[in-house]
Amino acid sequence: MKMTDRNIFLIAIGILALAVIAVGSWWGYRRYLSPDIEPSHVLYPTRGLDLSAHNGDIDFEAVRRSGMDFVILKATEGESFVDKKFHANYHAARRAGLLVGAYHFFRFDCNGRVQANHFLNTIKGLEFDFPLALDVEEWGNPEGHDKADVVTSLHHAINHLELRQHEVMLYTNKGGYRKFISTNFPGYPLWICSFTDPPGPARWYLWQYTHRGTVDGVDGHVDINILAPAP
Repeated sequence: MKMTDRNIFLIAIGILALAVIAVGSWWGYRRYLSPDIEPSHVLYPTRGLDLSAHNGDIDFEAVRRSGMDFVILKATEGESFVDKKFHANYHAARRAGLLVGAYHFFRFDCNGRVQANHFLNTIKGLEFDFPLALDVEEWGNPEGHDKADVVTSLHHAINHLELRQHEVMLYTNKGGYRKFISTNFPGYPLWICSFTDPPGPARWYLWQYTHRGTVDGVDGHVDINILAPAP
C-alpha cells in the first residue's frame, strides 16, 4: 500500500510522542521511583541542604539538630527575581549556627552581567561561607539558545562577580557539566547533581546526591548535599 504524506506525518508524530513518553518516564523514574543512594557518612561527614521558597517555612534549629552542617539558599533568578524567603532564611540559618551559602539560577535568556549585578545587589551586606553559586542547567530554561551564547553570557556573569572580589562555584547536572562547564570553566569549584556513587566528574566541591531527602525541620522532600572531604 502506497504511503501518503498524511500517513508519513502521522507515523512521525507517533514516533515523536513515544520518544517524549519514554524520556519523561525515565526522568520520572530517576527522580521519584529509583532507589536512593546513601553515600558513606564516614567518607562524607559534612552535609547540608539547598533551599528556596518552594520548601516553605523552615525550622533551622531542627535542621541543625538533625545533623546538617550547612544550607545554600536561593537568592535570585534572572535579572529581577528575588526568592521571597531568602533574607528570612539567611538570618534564621545564621541564628541556628549553620554555615550559609547563596545561589543564583542562571537564565539563558537574560544578560549575564545584569544577572550577576542583580545577585550582588540582593546579597549586599551579607557574609557567606561558600563561593557564590551560579545554577547552570537546561531544566527550567527556555529551549533554543545557542551553547556558545550561553557560555559567553556565563563568562560575563563570572567576570562581574570576580571583579567584585567574589569566588564563584558552578552548579549543574552531568549533562550540563558536559555541555557547558567541563571544557569552558575547568578551574571553578563544581557543585554537581548526580544520583550515582561516585558522582562522575573526578573533582567536585559539593555533591547533591538526592532530591528526595527527608530532614527534620523541612516539610516534604529536600535536596541533600555533601561537602568534599579535605584532600
